[in-house]
Amino acid sequence: MIYDEVLFERWAAEAAAKEEQARSAEASGDLSLANDFLKQAAARRRAMAAIRPVEMIRRDLRATAALKTA
Repeated sequence: MIYDEVLFERWAAEAAAKEEQARSAEASGDLSLANDFLKQAAARRRAMAAIRPVEMIRRDLRATAALKTA
């Protein structure tokens, strides 16, 4: 479980970095590079979804419910 959380956090950071790189590439006009970065970010997000433990999903649902009632 701890390993999954560490891996999940690392992949989330990598996906966010790739999305930032895509925004920078898009701003500079290189849409092909931006698309490549977005594909890499999407691959990380898919990997995250594949390993995400049920406990983490439940925690997120509880947090979302708490935000909706606040």
